Amino acid sequence: MTSPHLSDVSTHCILLDAGNTRVKWVVANRSGAVLLDESRQSFPTIELQKPEGFNTLVQQLVQAANQYACLDVWVCHVLGDSFFAQLDAAVFAVSAGLKLRAPVVGESAQLKTDYSDPSRLGQDRWIACLAVLGFTQSSLNGVVSFGTATTVDAVVRASARERSIHLGGVIYPGLDLMLDSLHRNTAQLPKAQMQYEKWPRSTDAAIASGVIRAQWSAVQGFVQDLEDQFKGQNSRPACLWVHGGHAETLIAHVPDALGPKLRRLQDAVFHGLMYSMSEALASSSKVVGS
Repeated sequence: MTSPHLSDVSTHCILLDAGNTRVKWVVANRSGAVLLDESRQSFPTIELQKPEGFNTLVQQLVQAANQYACLDVWVCHVLGDSFFAQLDAAVFAVSAGLKLRAPVVGESAQLKTDYSDPSRLGQDRWIACLAVLGFTQSSLNGVVSFGTATTVDAVVRASARERSIHLGGVIYPGLDLMLDSLHRNTAQLPKAQMQYEKWPRSTDAAIASGVIRAQWSAVQGFVQDLEDQFKGQNSRPACLWVHGGHAETLIAHVPDALGPKLRRLQDAVFHGLMYSMSEALASSSKVVGS
């Protein structure tokens, strides 16, 4: 894996987010930390299992690099080390000047993790926590990803002289996994359509409403624990940063108690990659100037 410390600097870079369900990438302007929406691409992750799908991704990255004069592709993925190595080799074979870089989980000048083994912390979770640091002024933060799985992480923002802390987090089945599980592992329950009712009066509504309640109940308990633990140090409520493919569906049904805390975290992985990139650039500048 290529070191995140940079020796070459260009105005633009490519940010790549390879998740369980979808692969997304975008070109970013480094200096202004701006995503160039016209460059966005997205397709199902399953397409990478086909040679033509993987080759299409490589060609897209190289073409974008040529068009925008990019030297780096910053990568966040949950597809295993072999994916990064394979993509790195394929990109190098076509464009030797284009380098793949990946943030190392647990290595940040502004954030440390209490995870017992940082290498086991999902890169996507770590990157989303970095993204929050770039936006929040709150000292207590819950970072929620409503994706294939739902994850909730706690980030306690420290003073300017200390690193913030990732306390840890929870993982549980996401919206579709819960719905699929009820359908596949019972004799008569259908694959319910999304419909929420306070007092469901049909089986579909009962399933959908139960799953939505379960998603938010776990989040609410997590946030309450975070606020209770730090009650003496911070009287303000936690901010709840929400992102992921199912975020819009679930935000429509956020419990009243969580509504005022909620913040929508758009493009969490992209912004987290930019935050990590800015740290790498700052570190490289110090090395050059020392």
